Amino acid sequence: MRKTLLAFTIFFVIFFQSVCYSDDVSDNYETMGHVNGRAWVTFETNHKLVFIRGLYDGASLFNELLKGKEECSPTVRSDTFNKRISIPKATRYEIIKQIDSFYADSSNMRIPIMIAYEIGGLKIRGESPRMIEEYTAELRKIFNK
Repeated sequence: MRKTLLAFTIFFVIFFQSVCYSDDVSDNYETMGHVNGRAWVTFETNHKLVFIRGLYDGASLFNELLKGKEECSPTVRSDTFNKRISIPKATRYEIIKQIDSFYADSSNMRIPIMIAYEIGGLKIRGESPRMIEEYTAELRKIFNK
């Protein structure tokens, strides 16, 4: 149990500390404790690259640390990682382009970057545009309160 908690903590430390953004950090750059699109649009390309790499590395480490844990079956863990984090057919620049496109719609600005990353992955994998739009609409309801 302690290793799982440690893995979880490491994941979030790596993920949320992977990028340094403006010293003028305000609540506008976070939604429910997660860095959002308002912060993303202030990042230079190299910061976006580091953020994406930190997200992937943190999730990969978390996935590896959960191997062999009874409370997290390998099938569930691998499926979750492969469907939500791993985007094997895309470069980080392509992922950045998808996230930039997502935040071009100002109604998406309060949605956390890690979810925009997931949505970019859905587009890259060729998921139904209708399904993605319905999912995004639900997210707007949650995060734009």
